[in-house]
Amino acid sequence: MFPCIVGAAVDNALDVRARYLRNLYGAIAIGMATSLVAIPLVGHLTGWSYWTIVAEAILITLFAVFWVIQTWELWKPGLRPRPHATKRREYRRGPLFQRGSR
Repeated sequence: MFPCIVGAAVDNALDVRARYLRNLYGAIAIGMATSLVAIPLVGHLTGWSYWTIVAEAILITLFAVFWVIQTWELWKPGLRPRPHATKRREYRRGPLFQRGSR
């Protein structure tokens, strides 16, 4: 689950226009990714038995910070428009579904 949250933070860092928000989202994503790799590695190499709870606590804290920043950013404007979703597709109706064909 945590790699998906890291992906969401990276996606937000790439989508946002404001530089300071991009830096915040990027820092959160880097912190999460580093925690996912470094803490288990150190825990296994040193025999530390509490590395799992520390890794989860750090990741949950970083996710909470990410969530608060994103909520603050998008509170009034709502969803951020996606570049690929700006064009509306026009679908042609087939002969069975045209209006007034009966």
